[in-house]
Amino acid sequence: GDSREAFLGAGLSEINPARVTNLAGAITLRELAALISRARLVLTNDSASMHLAYELRRPVVALFGPTDHEKYGRESEIWRIVQETQLEELSPDRVFRACS
Repeated sequence: GDSREAFLGAGLSEINPARVTNLAGAITLRELAALISRARLVLTNDSASMHLAYELRRPVVALFGPTDHEKYGRESEIWRIVQETQLEELSPDRVFRACS
């Protein structure tokens, strides 16, 4: 996401700042692809990051709100989906558990 969306990841990065970095608005798409290619886990919403991670065969926890995870998500042994009707209703603790 861009800098306007950085607040969405703030709660997760506060849970474990040593392991979670919120880069929303801080890097380019090329830099993002390079980081994803080396990531042990990609936590993302339904976005280009999600699709990049899948194509680069990186483990993904994909956050879905009202969009259809069956239409836009992927099937894979390294893929997890966390969904709520509204993304704002997802608790940081629930998302963090999905990443474990």
